[in-house]
Amino acid sequence: RQAGLHDPAFVVLFGLVRLAAPILLTLLAVALVPGDPLLAVAIGVGTGVVLPRAVVDRLVARRQRAIRLALPDTLDLLVVCLEAGVSVDAAMLRVTREMRRAAPGLAGEFAAVTRRVAAGIPREEALHGLYARTGVDELRGLATAMIQGEKWGTSLSRVLRIYSETLRTKRRQDAEARAGKASVKMIVPIVCFLLPAFFVVVLGPAVLALVDTLGAP
Repeated sequence: RQAGLHDPAFVVLFGLVRLAAPILLTLLAVALVPGDPLLAVAIGVGTGVVLPRAVVDRLVARRQRAIRLALPDTLDLLVVCLEAGVSVDAAMLRVTREMRRAAPGLAGEFAAVTRRVAAGIPREEALHGLYARTGVDELRGLATAMIQGEKWGTSLSRVLRIYSETLRTKRRQDAEARAGKASVKMIVPIVCFLLPAFFVVVLGPAVLALVDTLGAP
């Protein structure tokens, strides 16, 4: 569900893959590593157990990142609709249509909220479902802000505008933090790959000349 795979058939498919992957990968490992069957079995079983969950976790992380990146702009559009006098449900429906291509994951979650509210589910419960279906903390904060705004009679557009600016500040700080870590992460590739090649190019001719000199009669 957090990966965006809402069809119940995906649950059955995921269970079948988790059962079949260790067996198939073990057979493949035995065929590729004929010398040590125990090692091949260990590699196949370990990979088969870890790989399906790792793929799903990767899909979840990618979807969560896309939702986080699109949330500030989506909230700005929602604020514009609210300030134009549109109701909350109509504003969310409008945002869903406008953001369907740019942010399909977030648009789908907003559409799920409007469908649940139209079906008679309380808005508070429908908004809390945003976090349950995605695992994105920012959506839980959004639900809390909207619920408290409606409960205390605060202008919802003002609340969403402030929350959008907070998310933009957080996104900028995260980008700065990742940029600061980039230089540290580059140390290992530089040491392992660039420096050996640099030493070969710089010291190689000198070493060859020294070998020729020492080998000369």
